[in-house]
Amino acid sequence: MKFFYRYLVNLILLGLLTGCKNPIEFNYLENQLMDIVVDTSYFDYGKGVANALKKAQQISRIKWIPKGGNIPKFGDDEWFYEGHVYSGLPYSSVKEINTYVCRNVSFYTFMSAVNNPKSRLYTVNLTKPPYHSTSSATYYGISCSQAVNYALGIDGPYACKHYPDIGFYNVEPQNIESIKICDVLWNTGHTMMVYDIDRDSQAGTVKAVTIFEVNTIKKYSKSEFLAKWAEGKYTLMRYKYLGGNLNYEPTPFVLVSDETAQEVVLNSDLCPDKGDRTCYRTDETVIFNVFNSSYTEVVVESESGKEIKRAITRDRNCRLGGLDPGVYSAMAINGQTSSEKVYFEVVDTSVSAFVKSGKICVNFSSQNASPMFLYMSKVDGTSLGLIKLSDSNLGSGSVQTNWPSKDDDCYVKVDFRGKYGIITNTPILVKK
Repeated sequence: MKFFYRYLVNLILLGLLTGCKNPIEFNYLENQLMDIVVDTSYFDYGKGVANALKKAQQISRIKWIPKGGNIPKFGDDEWFYEGHVYSGLPYSSVKEINTYVCRNVSFYTFMSAVNNPKSRLYTVNLTKPPYHSTSSATYYGISCSQAVNYALGIDGPYACKHYPDIGFYNVEPQNIESIKICDVLWNTGHTMMVYDIDRDSQAGTVKAVTIFEVNTIKKYSKSEFLAKWAEGKYTLMRYKYLGGNLNYEPTPFVLVSDETAQEVVLNSDLCPDKGDRTCYRTDETVIFNVFNSSYTEVVVESESGKEIKRAITRDRNCRLGGLDPGVYSAMAINGQTSSEKVYFEVVDTSVSAFVKSGKICVNFSSQNASPMFLYMSKVDGTSLGLIKLSDSNLGSGSVQTNWPSKDDDCYVKVDFRGKYGIITNTPILVKK
């Protein structure tokens, strides 16, 4: 009965606020209305804070060394240099291809791509054709909102502009003495999270604030912090769902607190060009990079261990297409000698889009992955609209929405979560 009441309240509010006669038609406002009736009393706030800080450390303290040449940062004038040690994930708004580390791909996949001198991390520059991005270059990266989302346990591709609609609220009063750990400083174009606060032992007033921003953790004096706050015209906000389902998973690449070191051996003979344990679409060719010249073939096996395909390596590369959706392993061989296995998944990302009665209609399905979000964007990935797919959308395999922009045609993509990460379909242009 309680569930029915909440559902009824949502439908009434949705109708009143949107004038929508069909409550099954999903729009972004539905997320806001769901927030009204969610019970947060059981949330473990202390555990949420502790886990958020650990996750911030993972992003900011991971160390990596480019091995396959210099990697462009934001074009040809800034680089991650080969052989140099870097701390923190590369800052790159990879919105056009959606390869955000920590959400779309794992730490392991990223580090295996770093270890592969022929991986897309070294061979693809997102500022060059056929890509269109202007705020990214590196194939794998992180952005301010994706970093904060990961730390706070927000499982969605939400950008800064979405924060007021997904559970953040303004802290009152807006002053430094109101601040708490895991609060965020926010404006529509940037966000950062409070990592630590130093207070006077006698008066309890704030002396310094440490900030987690994109891929760094930095301490500011009170005056420095206030100047940063004022300069960016930030609003102090708090996430009301902190601790609700905020899980922390250790990674052997970054030791946090008293975690025990684990040996990580990345494959030194073979790696897919996207990294180990990664996703490919059914329309993509899987490219294997073979480091050891003694291996002459690559064998692909199904998840059950059955041989599916084999191909001869050429110039230490092997290309395979036409694989059915599923989870696979591969190894390089020479006679009876074989390398360790690498793993990948071919994901069915079936999406179609068309215009009907002035609305964008999208159909989606997958044999082996879960649809999650609908993106509407410009050609370079700049967001025009974002919809979290509802149960009714998932049941029907479809969603319809109003045009997100009066003047722009838009590209349509759907998030699909597979075993080895999140991947989107090839963008579909919908003309107005």
